Amino acid sequence: MRYFSYLCFKLLIKLNLIVMETINNFDFEFAGYGHYKVIFTSSKTGKQWKTTTSDMQLIDATKNSESPKRKDLEMLKRICKN
Repeated sequence: MRYFSYLCFKLLIKLNLIVMETINNFDFEFAGYGHYKVIFTSSKTGKQWKTTTSDMQLIDATKNSESPKRKDLEMLKRICKN
């Protein structure tokens, strides 16, 4: 059953029904002491959202990480879009 769920998930990704965000969707610019300007670009529409954040734990978990976790990328996307 677990393998079937995995295959369904992979199929939905291939059909672009689920979009997986990657670190390549984000641009980071240093904006002063303890602040970063983050630009999120949607891979599906190309639309951009910008924000300035001082959440250095989240910046470290995404920008400064070799393989950022999906939950951290989703959190950063949520911050950019709100």
